Amino acid sequence: MSKTIIVTGAASGIGLACAQGLLAEGHNVAAADIAPVPGSVGADARKNRFLAVRADVASLDDCRNAVAETAKAFGTLDGLIHMAAMHSS
Repeated sequence: MSKTIIVTGAASGIGLACAQGLLAEGHNVAAADIAPVPGSVGADARKNRFLAVRADVASLDDCRNAVAETAKAFGTLDGLIHMAAMHSS
């Protein structure tokens, strides 16, 4: 059964790989990142299963907007994969 998932950090790295994998498995993906998400992420997916959302996860308003845009586009939200972060060493 297809799910709708927001993936943060979807412009690169693990977040990008998660978004691509979910799309390949037939899920709806809202790819959220502060950086532009590569157009190639949704290239193989039907347009109605992929949504790129500009969002800074440090901003509550951006997070609320990402959820609202996802719900509007897909009618539901089933999960979140949070890969966006900056860590200090």
